[in-house]
Amino acid sequence: MGKIKSSLGKKEILLFAVKCIVLNAAFICAFSALSAFLIYKFDIDLSLQKWMSIPTSALCAFLTAFLCGLKFKNNGFIIGCVTYIPLFIFSLANLISGKSSLTAFLIKLAACVLLSGIGGLYSVKRAKRVRLKK
Repeated sequence: MGKIKSSLGKKEILLFAVKCIVLNAAFICAFSALSAFLIYKFDIDLSLQKWMSIPTSALCAFLTAFLCGLKFKNNGFIIGCVTYIPLFIFSLANLISGKSSLTAFLIKLAACVLLSGIGGLYSVKRAKRVRLKK
């Protein structure tokens, strides 16, 4: 498989990375607050919190991949998976600190990689793109 060369400059790649980090942080905070509100409002047992983090992270991964991938024309699945890296580091830190179980982490990993890839694929079909060269 050939090396992917980008027609983007270093500034655009840095802006892409910053955009991924900021959007992941914003979405995970917003959806975590929504999950916390739902747990409080419906008096859900706190032991289910780790399972509620799966759809929260998956939705965050999809939206971040979609918004970050709008600028690109091809390789949507790869772009989508790259946008998941900051959220993966966050989830891995939760696993290492003992706040999450391995089963929940693996399910979250599979769901997020799949949905971020789908979000990236869907976003590359939009207008005004930059083509990545192989």
